[in-house]
This record gives sequence, structure tokens and C-alpha cells, in this order.
Amino acid sequence: MTAINTLGRELTIVVVAHRLSTLKDCDWIIDLGDGGIKWSGNYQELCSA
Repeated sequence: MTAINTLGRELTIVVVAHRLSTLKDCDWIIDLGDGGIKWSGNYQELCSA
């Protein structure tokens, strides 16, 4: 994630992660499953869901 963080905020980057901690610096998180979007929001919302 350090390399991704150095790219800047003006890019859209798709990250595939298995650990929630990997997503803590992401602006927007989308959980995909069952052929569609199961959930979307930011890291704080994800932790409280």
C-alpha cells in the first residue's frame, strides 16, 4: 500500500484485498459478491457495519 499511497489522490485505483487493514487508507470501498455490490462506503463505516 505504500507504493499506492505515493501515486497521489487524483487516480482511481482498484485494490483486491483479503485483509481489512489493507483498506484503511482507501477513500471508498465496494464489497462485491453474488453478482453485484453487497456494500459500499468508507473504512469507518465498514468497521462499524
